[in-house]
Amino acid sequence: MKKQNTFVQWWQTPEFPLIHLSDRTSFIKKWFFHPIKRRVARLYLKILQSSTDIKVIGITGSAGKTTTKEVLASILKEDGKTVFSKENIDPIYNIPTTILKTPPSTKYLILEMGVEYLGEMDFYLWLAKPDVGIITNIFPTHLEFLKNVEGVMTEK
Repeated sequence: MKKQNTFVQWWQTPEFPLIHLSDRTSFIKKWFFHPIKRRVARLYLKILQSSTDIKVIGITGSAGKTTTKEVLASILKEDGKTVFSKENIDPIYNIPTTILKTPPSTKYLILEMGVEYLGEMDFYLWLAKPDVGIITNIFPTHLEFLKNVEGVMTEK
C-alpha cells in the first residue's frame, strides 16, 4: 500500500474554524474552495434574510440535534417550504452546502450546529445569523477541546 504524502495544518479564526488537513488535495479543497463557498453562502443567506421572510433556525446541544432537526422539519414543512441538512456530517461543510441549496421560496431553514472546538460556534454565527436558537441539552462531550461542562455550555 502506497503511503500518502501527508501533512497537518491547524488554523482557527471565525472565518476558518479549526481544520485538520491530511493530504494536498484536501489542502487545496479546504483552503481554496471551501473558504470561497463559505463566503458565497454567507452573502447568499444575507440576501435571502433581507429580501424574503425566511426564518433561520439553529440547533445545537450535546445530543439530540439531528432528531430535533428532523422532527422540527417534519412539522414546519406543513407551514411552508423547509430546507434542512439531510446528513449528519461535519457542519463546517454541511451548513454552507445547505444554505446554497436553499431556494428563495424557502420559509424555514434549519441548520444543525454541532461544536467540538472553542470558537466553532463563532463561525456558525458569522455564517448564518439564526432567528431562533435551540439548545437540546448540555453534557460533558468533546472535553479534549472544551475542557469541562462549563466549556461545553459556553461554546454551545
